[in-house]
Amino acid sequence: MLKQALGAPDLDESVVAHILDRQLRMEGTYILHSKTASKNGGDFDFDTICVMPSDQFPKFIEGRIAYGEKFQQEKTKHKKAKSPWWNVYLVAMKARGNKIGSITDLKTSCLAAGRPDLAYKLVEQLQNALDSLKHKVEIDESVISDIRKEIAPAPWLRYKRERKVSDLPAYLNDVANTDKVGRLYNVLRKEFGFLPSPTDGSFEERMSIEDFRGLFTGETVTREMFEECQLVNSIYGDIASRIVQREEEIKLQLKNAQALWEAVRKSEDKEQRKSAVLARNKAQAALWEHEKDAKDQFSSLHLFVHYWAQGKEENRRAWAQAMNTIVTGGTGSGAVLFQAFPQEVVDTFAEVTGGQKVRVRLPKTINGHVRFDSEQRAWLVERLINPEGPEGEKKVFLFQYKGKRNLVFENTSAPAVMENS
Repeated sequence: MLKQALGAPDLDESVVAHILDRQLRMEGTYILHSKTASKNGGDFDFDTICVMPSDQFPKFIEGRIAYGEKFQQEKTKHKKAKSPWWNVYLVAMKARGNKIGSITDLKTSCLAAGRPDLAYKLVEQLQNALDSLKHKVEIDESVISDIRKEIAPAPWLRYKRERKVSDLPAYLNDVANTDKVGRLYNVLRKEFGFLPSPTDGSFEERMSIEDFRGLFTGETVTREMFEECQLVNSIYGDIASRIVQREEEIKLQLKNAQALWEAVRKSEDKEQRKSAVLARNKAQAALWEHEKDAKDQFSSLHLFVHYWAQGKEENRRAWAQAMNTIVTGGTGSGAVLFQAFPQEVVDTFAEVTGGQKVRVRLPKTINGHVRFDSEQRAWLVERLINPEGPEGEKKVFLFQYKGKRNLVFENTSAPAVMENS
């Protein structure tokens, strides 16, 4: 049969065996006929598939087979779009601004609302959106607009980009009986934890930093150590709270913009809908930009704390005890302790619980540390090795701390000469 399929009746048996063993019967490999692939809009450019074993997922497989074939989107061949090479940036911007994501979300909402017939209509538009990147085809905006007026967004879709469980609502309202994901969410959300208190909105399950008081004991801590740890803790808290406060403001703006869009999304006023969606998209873009900036700012803040702690080479447990005393006396998360002395915290937990000490992976840094002077100016001090004489120091001014949320990044009184160690 194989020889007949290949059109080579005189093919040597060793070659046939090689094709069967090394190509058609390879372990972990499935052979897909080209006609079967075309039914799913697929081709042979290294697409991947997922196989569900019937012995491990019998109910899922039975349900899928019983569902049958309700819809089939044939892959169409459109004329290739041609663009001169100097318009390459326009092609890139077109790909960046396509509507694949919004159509996918709308199709999901149709399925959640129990309207697979509308979802199937969107399949064609989704294919057009994909093909428009390379072919001369456009989506039918009227089809999408009519469906959007008829179908409300699935209530859980707006939370798909949340990064923290604590930002997820405890319960979703207006969940349709056909919305399997929404119903499952309302059942499982309480199992995730971090549910806000009905009285003040706080999270009762979160352990207070005060519970870690006394984690470090028995070390001799000086007044100067306490004062410097208090300074670092204040700087960390001020910068972190500023970032978080800005994020809360942007999230509130997005929430208001989303509410406005929800209120006018079915309006007949096209300009009103356009204005609302642009405002929503602008607020969403602002949040994404802030999240990127916040990640960079926290990364720099953590690196600053690490450099400061890196300079505490003698009696580090005493420094960790001083910082632990400072943070456990406040109401914050105590993150500065774990950023400054992660290895000491892990070792102490292991000693208290009888666990195993694990080496903490630290960020790559230069051979230096952060040092404060009498004017609360922070300097990044890098050690300079001199094979022919005494080692030197290279100082880089970082900022000057002048009280709550007051950091000055311009040095007005830099020392005239460098110090030698």
